[in-house]
Amino acid sequence: MSKIFRHYNLRNLTGLFLRDAAKFTDSLGAMVMGKASYAEQLNRSRRLTKLGDYEPVLSDPASTFIAPNAQVMGEVEMGKNVSVWYGTILRADANRISVDNYTNLQDRCLVRGTDELHRDFQVALGKFVTVESGVTLKGCLIEDNCFVGVGATILEGVEIGKGSMIAPGSLVTPGTMIGDGEFWAGSPARKVRDLTKKEIEQIKDHAYLYFDLAMKHKEETDKSFEQVAMEQERQAMRLAKLSQMLPATHAREWPREFHQEDPNKRRAAPPPNDQQ
Repeated sequence: MSKIFRHYNLRNLTGLFLRDAAKFTDSLGAMVMGKASYAEQLNRSRRLTKLGDYEPVLSDPASTFIAPNAQVMGEVEMGKNVSVWYGTILRADANRISVDNYTNLQDRCLVRGTDELHRDFQVALGKFVTVESGVTLKGCLIEDNCFVGVGATILEGVEIGKGSMIAPGSLVTPGTMIGDGEFWAGSPARKVRDLTKKEIEQIKDHAYLYFDLAMKHKEETDKSFEQVAMEQERQAMRLAKLSQMLPATHAREWPREFHQEDPNKRRAAPPPNDQQ
């Protein structure tokens, strides 16, 4: 038993030594590299990926926001003012995907063109379409000014007319045809009612708001490492100047009721009662 224990202890000590040595080596290398040590030398994912003969086409890269960890692959065509948010995947390896102007695909969406049963199921998203977080779109057509709620699933062959809305969590089954200005919900989804004119206008307003928000994210996420490092240096200099301008502050006097009593200090015994 003692031999087994000594063997285990030796392995444990050896492992700890090697891990500490690796940490020291990494720290030494980072010190030698300086600020460049924080730059990624190899990014495991790319925003735009070519597949075979097809690669994503952006009509106006300056007005298109693709989050750093989003992936757009294959035969994808994007219009102007489009935003693809964090964790979203557009995978056009089996069929084409097109996204028109002012359409936003929010966090963790999956969009894929398919060729199920030897039929042509492309994905086509019109203008001013809002696709909320966690939505799955497979081989479907969504016309202008539509809204797809959080976590909804739209399957092959579905066609959604202009100015329509799909409720969060809905499942729109293959081949479903949805008319203009309709509100659908459920699993499987069914028509609930027609949307009002005001509700349809709000869908377009929401798309404009998301474009403005996307441009703020684009401005920050498109910065190079050198730009970020320079901004950090300027911020550090401003804080240093500010600290020199401020007068020295004294320790704050807390009210007596906030002072904690020393638990090691025993209270004195109460005086004896003279009347007894």
